[in-house]
Amino acid sequence: MSNAISERAASIRDYLSDHPDRASVRRYSFVAARWEGLRLAMEKGTTTPDDDSRFRELSHTLKALTAALGLPTCDGLTGWRGFLPGDPSRLVCDSWQEAANGW
Repeated sequence: MSNAISERAASIRDYLSDHPDRASVRRYSFVAARWEGLRLAMEKGTTTPDDDSRFRELSHTLKALTAALGLPTCDGLTGWRGFLPGDPSRLVCDSWQEAANGW
């Protein structure tokens, strides 16, 4: 696992630190970080055809974890402007792409 994914997962866990289901938060953090990384790669056009099925699987898992944790969303996965629910990056970045490029 890359350092960027690990750091992003730690950041996600940090803003969900008050959630009582620590195990689901940990799993969510890693799935969400991988999902964001792949989503950004798809946006940049640097993915392979195999990444499509991987993205679908991650999306399904992320949606289930988002619901299980009771995180508010607009589309079942993300909130306003495409950020993950509760992501503090939304306060300082204009788009999720700008935030993701930062990590």
